[in-house]
Amino acid sequence: MSTTEVYIAPPIERSFEMVEKILTVSERYYTPRYVLNASGIEGEDLCILFHSNKICLVTLAPTHPIITEKKEVVKFNFEISKNVDRRQNKVSGKGKNGAQVLQPSSPLCFVECSDGSSYSICSCLNGKLIEFNEKMISDPNLIAQRPQAEGYIAIVLPNIVNSCKAKEQLMTKEDYEIARSIKVD
Repeated sequence: MSTTEVYIAPPIERSFEMVEKILTVSERYYTPRYVLNASGIEGEDLCILFHSNKICLVTLAPTHPIITEKKEVVKFNFEISKNVDRRQNKVSGKGKNGAQVLQPSSPLCFVECSDGSSYSICSCLNGKLIEFNEKMISDPNLIAQRPQAEGYIAIVLPNIVNSCKAKEQLMTKEDYEIARSIKVD
């Protein structure tokens, strides 16, 4: 009679190398660039997340007062003027026809906080407004809780010809960390 060896597999946790940090979708697929004092006011920094397909997400940088002061956001106002309401943006087709055209200083929205403070969030890019984040209306605090994920403000498509140039003109993560003396996770 022969004996049969039984193979006992190691626990699954030991079957692969553990990484210290699991990257988020935005960390894996987007390159962050930063704009200091985007609205012209000290500390109101924004982050632009560039995807390889040239789409950009506009969001708050970690040093923006809404995040650093843990402000409660109560309202987003997408009505920029009597003639411009970002919610009326209607985009169609491959060429993004009908999209509102943006300049770097074009306001995307105004953010109102429970302490009475308000902030103008600008696009920071030449391009077309593809959409604003509708989740901001029902859950405005996403902007502070998850700014680099569900809390983005808008999707902007920069001019394709100038997209790489626009990206290179903005601050890298390393330059931003040096300028603001912080470490961005």
